[in-house]
Order: sequence, then C-alpha cells, then structure tokens
Amino acid sequence: MSRAVNHLIYIRNAISEIRQWTLQGETEFKKNIVLIKATLYNLQTLAESTSLLPQAWKDEHPEVDWNGIK
Repeated sequence: MSRAVNHLIYIRNAISEIRQWTLQGETEFKKNIVLIKATLYNLQTLAESTSLLPQAWKDEHPEVDWNGIK
C-alpha cells in the first residue's frame, strides 16, 4: 500500500473519530478534557497527513480546501 493511501486512511479514520466524539453536542464535549485533547491531537495529525499527500493528488481534488486544513 502506498504512503499516500496510508495517509488517506489515517485522515478518514481521524475524521470518523472526531465525528463520533462530538455527537453528544458542544456542551457535553466541552466537559470532557480527554476528548478535547484527543480531538486536538487528531486535528493536528490530520493536518500533517494532508501535507504529506502528493501535490498531484491534491490538484485532482480542488473541492477540498487543502490550505484551510493546514
């Protein structure tokens, strides 16, 4: 499996985890410091993973705000 595919799988999984952790709503989410820190970690590593994707692949997907993810 290529590195780009590994990064895409990681990105997908990070987004899925963040969605799951925030389902209970903002008020409940803000009460749980562990979830807050885990979410921040996933966002940081997700952004790093997007920077490692090949530019040609990003160019093929202009619908994604790649600069906004950084």
